[in-house]
Formats: sequence, structure tokens, C-alpha cells
Amino acid sequence: MIKVVKDFDYPPAILLKKGCLEHIKKATEEKNGRIYSSNNYGHADVLKQLKDEIYHGKCSYCESKSEHVAALQVEHFRPKKELKKEKQGDESHNGYYWLGYEWSNLLLGCPKCNGKGGKSTRFPISGKRVYDGSPFDSSGEIDSFDRTRLIATNSPLIDEKPLLLNPEYDEPGDHLEFDNLGQIKGITERGDATIKICKLNRDALYMERQKVLDPFVNEIKRLIYAFEIKKIDIEGLRYLVEGVFDAIVMRTKPEEEYSLWGRYIFKKFEYCVLSRINSVYHEPIREAFKLYCNRLPVEEKNFLEFQTS
Repeated sequence: MIKVVKDFDYPPAILLKKGCLEHIKKATEEKNGRIYSSNNYGHADVLKQLKDEIYHGKCSYCESKSEHVAALQVEHFRPKKELKKEKQGDESHNGYYWLGYEWSNLLLGCPKCNGKGGKSTRFPISGKRVYDGSPFDSSGEIDSFDRTRLIATNSPLIDEKPLLLNPEYDEPGDHLEFDNLGQIKGITERGDATIKICKLNRDALYMERQKVLDPFVNEIKRLIYAFEIKKIDIEGLRYLVEGVFDAIVMRTKPEEEYSLWGRYIFKKFEYCVLSRINSVYHEPIREAFKLYCNRLPVEEKNFLEFQTS
């Protein structure tokens, strides 16, 4: 999961058409989130923005692309249907039935993260739960529609303090980290909750993250072997290992799968990569990595320093 940019002020036009407003009105009156049509919130214009422009074809939670996890779906951050109770004694909640077409509530999710075995209709919070948020005034007329109360970063919704991270306004790197094999760990209560809710350490994901790291380690080991059999000298080793550093930097880009993991590998190079290399070669490779970082273009360096700070 990485931070993305979405302009909440300019939703796709389909979501504000009269027919959609009528659905919102009916759902609000009946307190029923089943009224909405996926033909609208899953419309091609909505999907295009989410998939092509915001999430780069990746699940907003696990960062897998569709070819690994089946078709990605437009999903509701706050479930539009009745919430699953987290513990015995929880008060029933009809779901956020007024947010079915709200742009700031629509993310891109894979069936594993968003399905019954994952998030589904779970939405734990640490603040005060919102039970109703009609965007219409007391007249109930369509013309009185006001999105202000529907936007996720406004009150009252932001005051719920969701435990589930939202990459559209949270910085996931402040809440999540990894071990040196790609097992994701929470460093805050919200990080722990997000991992648990979306099953971010499921076996398939863990294996895919290992596949990101292993080629870096294996290529450095190959170069070390070339040095040991005198195919290259120490300067050749230092020079050729920069190709590995280039490959790591590529995995930090937002369009790459598991780019939060890629950023962590770059940030924790010694922990993730050098720890798996013969310690005899730590110093020359460490020095080569420092020199490489110093020579990065300013814009590249600024991006990586911001993303890995």
C-alpha cells in the first residue's frame, strides 16, 4: 500500500448525474445500501481513473496487479451495506448507505483483500461511529444535494478515526514496515489492523514479495562469484553492482507492484540485501551503494528521500 493522489473535488461526472442522486436519496430514505448499481460506481470512467491514473492497475491495499489476483474491483472503503460486527456486543450498523457513489469512498481492490475472507463489510474505528449522513437538507429535494458531509477527509467521517488505512489520505509508510524477507509488520495500531483486515501476509503475497527481493540478492552473489574466479576485479564488482541498485530504484516507482516493499528495500539496503551476502564483501558493496546514492539526480534523490524518510 502506498500513498496516492486523488482530487476529491472533481469526481467522475457519472457519479453526480441525476439518476445517481436519486439512488442516493432513496438509499438515504430507506437506509439501504443495496439500492446502488455497480453500473454507476463501477462505470468505465470511474474504473479508468482509479485503475489507470491513480492506482496504476494495482489493488489499493496489497499492491498486486490484476493478473495475479483476478479482476480488480471498484470497492467501497466504508461499506455501503450492513457492517460486520467486530466483537460481541457491538451495536448494529446499517452500513454507510449514503456513500454508495461518493468519490472519496471508492478505491480499487482485489477479491482477496476486499472479499469475504478479507475486508468485506468490516470497518473498525477508534472514534465515534457515524450512523447517518444525508447529503440533502430537510426538504429532501435532489436540488439540495451537498457533498460536503460525504467527503472522507471532512467531519463527521474523519472523526470516526478508521483503523483501516486509506492510501488516498494516509501515509501507509508511517504505519507499515517489513522484515528482511518481505513479511509485512504493523508499527502502529492502524498498521496492525490493516494487515489483519486485508490479510496482507497471506502466503501468495509473501511469496510475491520474496520474488521482488531474491533477484537483487542473487545478482550480487553472481557478481561476487565472478570476482572470486577473477572474471572481474574489485572495481568491476563495484561498477557492475550498480545495475542492481538501478533495479531496486525501479521497484520504488508507484506503477510497480509492491512498491512500498521496494522502497523499504532501498531504505534498509543493509538489512534486506547485505544481510544475505557474505560479510567479507559488505564493505565494498556498502561503499558502492553510498556512492550510487550520492550520484542520483536531484529529482530522483528528492523522491527517494521523501518516500523512504
